[in-house]
This record gives sequence, C-alpha cells and structure tokens, in this order.
Amino acid sequence: YTINSKNLSRSNWIKLPDKTSPELMEFMGLVMSDGHIDKRKESIVFANEDPLLRERFKRLAKDLFAINSSKEYKDGRVAIYSKILSEYTAKLGIDFGKKESKIPSYMFSLPKKEIESFVKGYFDGDGCVAMIPFKTKQGKQVNYPTPKIFCKSMVFLQELQSLMQLRLGISTKLNPHNTPKGLMYELVVRGYEGRKK
Repeated sequence: YTINSKNLSRSNWIKLPDKTSPELMEFMGLVMSDGHIDKRKESIVFANEDPLLRERFKRLAKDLFAINSSKEYKDGRVAIYSKILSEYTAKLGIDFGKKESKIPSYMFSLPKKEIESFVKGYFDGDGCVAMIPFKTKQGKQVNYPTPKIFCKSMVFLQELQSLMQLRLGISTKLNPHNTPKGLMYELVVRGYEGRKK
C-alpha cells in the first residue's frame, strides 16, 4: 500500500514482511540503539561511526523491504526516506521522534533466535566489550571480557534485562554510568555462561 505525503518521493512502494524473523529483529535492534524515526514520520535515520555496521543496516533494509536507495551523510548517518517503512517500524514498537523506545510486549513471545538477533542488533549499536579485572580463587589478577549495553533510559534497560533473563537465561546487572554528557546507565552481563551466550 502507499500513504499520501507532501513529498511523493518519500512514499515509495516497498516490500513489507508479514511475519517476524531474525533479520527483522536485528533491524529493530539497530534502529532502537542508534536510530530513530523522524518526527514527520517520513524517514528512518541510523547513525553510527562504524562503516561495516552502516553497510549491515543498508543490507538488512534491502533484504527485508526491497529498499535499494538510501542517503549516507559524511557524519555517519544513513537515512531511508520512506513513510511506509516509518509507519511499519512504528507499529513494531519504535516511537516517532524518540531515541529510546520501550521493549514491546510481543517480543517476550518471539522465538529465542529472534530475541537473540534483537539483542545482537542493539548491542552492535550501543554496546561494547570491556575488560574487567577479576581476582581468581588463587589470588591471580585476570581480565575478563564483559559485554555492556549503554542507554540513557533506565526503564528501557530494565525491560531489556527482563527479556534477556526470562527468555535467554542471561543474568545482568544494571549500574549508573557517569559520562561527560551526563548520567547514563549500563547493563553488564554477569557470569561465565552469560558471557558465552
């Protein structure tokens, strides 16, 4: 279908998936972490300094929605101008004009593989692996690679924490995280099994 818009070039025909998939949930994770739907509801913008991640975003858009055109800016933004895609993505749970959304309730009922893909997409955008010092029982100091996810919204991370614990069995700890730009929060994966997952 198509939606009337003052800018006809932003109401192009696209393919819309009729069911969820790992690829669609990875796309959702990327948009929730480093993207947004603009307030005019005419485009989706993904901003990340990693060129490989920007290419992954464009590849997912092409494979999922048959979108072959996007505009890439020098500051690391990729914009897809499609009112239909904006409306579709919003129905899946991403709010217009907001950086942080909420974890939609339907995600708790998705197949495990799709939840893993959503977490992967979000982690690729707003996560990192930190080397955390740890003392063994023998008193030896070692560094463990520890995944962390960052967000300004404590509520969002609490919801993500519940999703990861209940559906993936990954234990995490939520901490405040001070930055030069203000207070954020970090979700830290706990335990050896959690790190492996």
